[in-house]
This record gives sequence, C-alpha cells and structure tokens, in this order.
Amino acid sequence: MSRRRLVVLGTAAVLLTLLAGTVGGVAAVTRTEAGRALLRRALLPVLQAAIPGRLYVGAIGGTFVTRLTIDSLEIRTPAGRPFLATGPISVTYDPRDLLDRRIVIKALEVTRPVVEVVDYGNDDWNWRRALQRGRRGGGARGRGFGSFIKLDTATLRELTLVLRKPWSPADSLRGARRDSAIAYNLTRLDNEVRREEGRLAHMYRFTRGTLALSHVRLADPDTAGIAFAIRRLDVVWVLPPFWFRELSGQGRILGDTLWLDGARFRLANSRAAGRAKVVWGSNLPMRYDVALQGDTVAFADLAWIHPTVPHQGGGSTQLTIRNDPRNLNVIEYTLADMDARALRSRLRGRMTYAVGGPVLAVNDVDLDLRPAHTDFLRWLNGGPFPYDWQGALTGRVAGRGGPITDWQLDDARLAFADAHVPGARTEGTARGRVNLYTPAEAILKGVDVTIAQLDLRTPRFVNPNFAEVNGIVRGTMRLDSLWYDAWFSRADLEHVDGPGQPSRFTGGGRYTLVPEGVIVDVDLQAVPLNYTMLSRSYPTLPLRGQAVGRIRAQGIGDDMAVQAVLAGEGGEITFTGRADATDPRVAARGAWRLRGGNLQSLFGDNRYPVSNLNMAGRADIAWAFIPDAVGTVDGAVDLFSTINSARVYGGQFRLAFDSGRVRVDTAAVESSALRLTARGGVGLLRERPDTLVATVDVDSLGGLRPWVTPVDSGTPALVAPSAALAGVATVRLRLAGTVDTLDPRGLALVAQGALADVAVAGARAARASVALDVQDVLRGATGTFAATADSAALGGVPVAALAVEASLQGGLADRFTAAVRTANEARLRLAGGVTRLGDSTRVRLDSLEVRVD
Repeated sequence: MSRRRLVVLGTAAVLLTLLAGTVGGVAAVTRTEAGRALLRRALLPVLQAAIPGRLYVGAIGGTFVTRLTIDSLEIRTPAGRPFLATGPISVTYDPRDLLDRRIVIKALEVTRPVVEVVDYGNDDWNWRRALQRGRRGGGARGRGFGSFIKLDTATLRELTLVLRKPWSPADSLRGARRDSAIAYNLTRLDNEVRREEGRLAHMYRFTRGTLALSHVRLADPDTAGIAFAIRRLDVVWVLPPFWFRELSGQGRILGDTLWLDGARFRLANSRAAGRAKVVWGSNLPMRYDVALQGDTVAFADLAWIHPTVPHQGGGSTQLTIRNDPRNLNVIEYTLADMDARALRSRLRGRMTYAVGGPVLAVNDVDLDLRPAHTDFLRWLNGGPFPYDWQGALTGRVAGRGGPITDWQLDDARLAFADAHVPGARTEGTARGRVNLYTPAEAILKGVDVTIAQLDLRTPRFVNPNFAEVNGIVRGTMRLDSLWYDAWFSRADLEHVDGPGQPSRFTGGGRYTLVPEGVIVDVDLQAVPLNYTMLSRSYPTLPLRGQAVGRIRAQGIGDDMAVQAVLAGEGGEITFTGRADATDPRVAARGAWRLRGGNLQSLFGDNRYPVSNLNMAGRADIAWAFIPDAVGTVDGAVDLFSTINSARVYGGQFRLAFDSGRVRVDTAAVESSALRLTARGGVGLLRERPDTLVATVDVDSLGGLRPWVTPVDSGTPALVAPSAALAGVATVRLRLAGTVDTLDPRGLALVAQGALADVAVAGARAARASVALDVQDVLRGATGTFAATADSAALGGVPVAALAVEASLQGGLADRFTAAVRTANEARLRLAGGVTRLGDSTRVRLDSLEVRVD
C-alpha cells in the first residue's frame, strides 16, 4: 500500500474499506468476535504503520462483504494534537470492485466529524504531520490498487471544521503600540485570535454542518485531481456570522487549488449564485477569487464586515472576493452594480471593502445617493450627531478611498433638504482626505469645500444658540482636524440676505461645535461687510451702507472677544472688547472709536447733518431692542470734527441706559457755532418718562450759517448764503416725556431764548426773545409759540417793538397774531391761521389792523 496523501474527510474510512477488501477469505469469519479480533490485530497495526500520526479506531462491525461500520475514528498528530475525530461511520461498497483493484464506495455516512486544520506556516500543516511520513517526487501514478477511488454518495452530518492560521499585528507597529494591538485582538468579540503553542493564531470555525456529496472522484489514473458535486451544504461560519444554506455546485481540487462552479446558496435572508476559486499552500496566505451575483441581499447578513453596515434593508449587487495582490493577507470585497435600500435611503453604485489589514479600507467608491437620509447617516456615524439634523442628502460620492484612517475623497457633490425647515436647502461639493476610523470622530485632512448655498435656517433650527443671522452663505474653504472642531483656511465666503451687495469675508480660523453653540477663533477680512444687509437679521442695528476691514473674534456666540476695524462711506469704526451676538439680547463691552464719521452715510438718513466726526469712548450695553437697552456709553469728541462744515473744538458725553430710559449724565460740546451742555434724561418707553435740561450758547449767529445754509442743495436754506447773519443767543431747553410713539403724550419741549444784536438777512434787532411750549414733539408739535423784538428793522423799516404769538396744532400755527409798532408810532396788527389739506398749505388772515398817527 502506497504512503500517499490521505483526503481529510474520507481517507480513514477508505483505508479501512481497502483493508477489509484485501482479506478476501477472512470475510467468512467476520461475523464472529474472533474474526473482528483478528482484523483488529492484523490490519490496524499495518494501517497505523502507514501514517506518522496516532490512529484510534472504535468498534468495527457490519457484514464486511458489502458494508463496514466503525463506531468512532480519531487521528492525531505525532505530538498527540487532534486532527480528525468522528462518531459512527458507515461504508457501503461492492466487493467486486475490490477484485478489479478499484475502490468504489457506494455510500459513505459520517456522523459528528470534527476536523481541526492547523497551518504552522512554511507549508507545514497538522494534517501533513498526521498523515504523511515524507513527500515523494511527482512521478506518474500507475494503475495499481488504490489508483482509482470513487464515492457515489457521501453524507457528513453535524460537521465541525476549525481552521487555525498564523496571525500577527501589522509590521508597522512597534513596542507599546504592537502590544496594545495584540491585547485588543485577543479580547475582541468580532474576531477570534488566540495565543497557542507559543504563537498567535486566527481561528475560523464552521459548525452545525450537513454536507451531501455525489460523484466524488478521489483518484483516477486518467484524470488529475479530485472532483465532486455538492448536492447540499448547510453550515454556520461563526465569525464572520454566515449561515450557508442549500449550497450546491460542482467542485474540483487540483494540487492546492479548489474550484467551485455553478454554485448557489442562500444565507439567512439572502440568495446568491456564482463561482469560486481558492488556492492554498506555497507558504502563502489562502488566495480567493470569488464572483457572486446577489439578486436578493440583506444587510443583516453582511453586517459582520463592519459596524457601519446597517442591520436592516438590502438590495442587489455583484460581489467579488479577492486578495489584494500587494498584500495577500488583505481580502477585498467588491460590491458592484449595487442597488441598496435601508433606513429611508437608497444607494446605487460600487465600492470595495478591504478586510485583513491594520484597519478596514474602503476603495474605489462611486455612489449615487437617491437619497441618503439622516437616519442612515446616523447609523454610519455609529451614534447620534451633536445636533438633530433631519432630512435627505442627494448627490454623488466618488473616491479612490484607502484605509479609513487616511481615506481619499475625490469628488462629493451633495444637496441637503432640511426636513425641519421646509424649503431650506444646502448644496456644495467637497474633496480631500479624511480619517474615518471612528466615524463620529471623523478627522479632516485638508478637505476643500465649496458651498453653493447654506441656508442659515438649518443651523439655527438645530442649534438654538446659533447666531440669529438670516439668509444664505456661499463660498469656499479648506477644513482640517475634527469635523466638529475644525481649522478652516483659504476661506472666501459671502453672506446674502435679500437684494444688495453681499457681505464677503476671507481668511481663516477655527470653529468648535458644542451643545451651547459654536466656539470660534477667526481672523477675517471683510471685503465688504454690508451693514444694511446685516440689519435685516438684527433690526436694532442702526448702521447702514458698507465697510471693509478686519475682524478678529474668539469665544462663543454669547461671549466673544472681538477686535474690529471697519471703514466705509460713513467713516471708520473700531471696536476692541467683548460682544454677545445671540438673541434675544445682544451686547457690547469695550472701547470704540469713530474716525471721519458722516452721520448721513453711517445711518443712511439725509435728515442727519453732513459731518466729519472723530470721537472715541467706551461702551457697556446690552439690548434686545433699543428702548430696553441697559448699560452705559461714553465718549469724547476730537478737536478736528465738523458738523455741516461747523468746526467742533471738542466735547464729551456719558449716556446711561436703564430699561426704558436714557440718562444724560454728562453732555458738553463746543464748536464754532455754539456751546451745548445738557443733563437729565429722556424716556424710551412710556412707562419710564424723564426730563432733559440743556443750554445752548451762541457767541455769534454767523457760526450757525453752515446749518441754516446747508451744502446739500436738496435741503431748503433758511437764510440765503449771501444774507447777513449775526448776533448772540442763549437758549434754555427742557425736554420731558418719552420718545415712545405709542405714548399719546410723547415728548414735551419748553424752550426759552434771548438774543442780542441780531441780524438775519434784511432784519435786525437789538434784543429779541423766543418761548416755545409744545407737546408730542415727534408727531407734530401741539402747544404755543411766542417771540418779541425791539429796536429792530424789518426790510429797512425801523420797528420799535415786535410781538408774535401762535397756538400750534400738528406742527402748524393754526392761530396766530402779530403786532408791530414803528418808531413813529405807526401800528400794524394781523391775525389768522395756517392749515394743511393733502399736499397743500393754506394761510388764512382773519383780521388786519393798521393805525398811523
């Protein structure tokens, strides 16, 4: 009998059958105990001598002519380690085949076979140690006894197969990192690695197997290799958890290569068909070439590949399994023509999972998202997002991929439809490298993002602490570090909220998403910042127009350190301090400066005078809307300021806001036109009235010429530019009440003024006085007005005395009287009223009295 390689699952039974057939004449006595004893004493030692391992054979029975039974069979290596152990074995054969020097098994049944295959490396296997005493050259096999072995049917029940292969961590790991990788793999539950016989081994377990074979050709002098037909195989692959059912196909083995063609099988919830090729030996890892068509694939059957694979849903795909030619230890699972549906999502395209390296790799990704719902993305993330994003992501993702610790994204074109805010849509593209080892902690490695549109209603909804900015953002930037704690650079962003020039910002910095809001550390150039557009988000912002400059901000929305320098048509504004930009209250605390401030441009209102103001001060104020402001604002006016060309020599002020009113603690301004001092307060809400007292001293009315003859030709002049204007005036003002337009009382103004040596155009007076007492100043004054003058001249006519009185209604003198006495005692008296109808003003004279001595 030749010492050739014995087949793992059938050799022992075949050898016993062979030995039983050669005893010929002994068959007649096999029914007796003496015969069985003779068989065991004579033949088993021969069989034991044929293999180097240890052979244990249980009770032998059967007819010995056509059927042989063995109670149990066990083969161990010379060192005593198990290789094969079985329960009952039954072999049915035709003894005439034995006479023809052929071994033909009609039926082979093995119960509870347990096969342990151990790869020690260098093409050293435990089955070689157990069954082969030495290796022979490749000479041609003759037609002797044993050169033809065939099984018509073979059935293995309750099969268990354990394969142990060498395992080691990645070569790139050294020292503590290598020890940590070993400790992790020894304790992980999704991959069985054990330390045994002084080495690390990766274990593959197949249990609960039932295998039915037919037309098994183990040896044929006219044909090379082994061939067999699998009628059915049911087996559980423990890790990964595959439960193969109803597997069938045609197989053959030649040397160290297994082919399986026309294979069909199903998993717990999937069906597939295809072919497979497996190569072992040559001191190399096992090589695979598997191609399957899965018309019905359930994700639950593939969830073992990686935790990010959903446990529900499924679809169809073409699956190929191959070794990476650069590293045969890495197995690539390629999903092509994929059409998968799960968690309200649908993905179409292709991708490749590479398993067996230091980390999972995902390569050659080309996916259409139709869509990818946030429910699906949360599963990929491995947990909830920091914010409750809800909606559908559509578009395409393509990338060369690579290890998930350094994954290359080549092109992502995505659009997000927000389910929280109907109509809110965000679109953009991205490319770069990402570390996805822990999806929830994804690390960006230079990801270039182009934002076609970011609807700010989306971040405002999911994060109540997000700044209350309306509109959209668009532009480009590069992101690095954690996706939720990222550095951004090369930023070029625009903010759009309605018509007008968008605000544009360039620069870089850092943002951090936290439950309390967004922490920022940014250094941006505004090119420009559109105050008018920003006021649509912050209606209490009084500034208008545009400005360019630099903004640095550090902190969270409700407490940021800010440095800003912004220059525009309204002047240059500088602020250094802290700010709160979150609703419902915004706040500022720090130093401010205004250079070249033009009030008309700065506030976008022609009712303000043309100015060139230079002043600085400090502010500590908070407000939701101006009337409820709380805090202080103080400042000083520089020497080189002007208002309507009137030079301001200096001044200072301090305003205290107190929830509905503003107190003027200090106000003093001196200019070429006048000197103003004020103290007191003004109510901003009707519940908080107050009184402001001011004094205006005019050394020369000529200094007021820039105000009464404005440069703006669209404003009517009170005095012709060439007319005379001179005199001295002192005016006392008392402003009481509130500026709340809902208050029927409004502001009340009491003014008394004294003038001397007055010259206005063709009118002159040695002395004059005015008195004004009106209510509801802001909505059309109602009250009284009186004025007197003596030693005057009107149009060249000397006037000894002049007196004018009027009652005001809606800002008009609805009733007035005027009395004039000349130097020669002539007297003039008239009375009337002024009314307005639509856009017409009517002056009515009720009486006219002239008396001349």
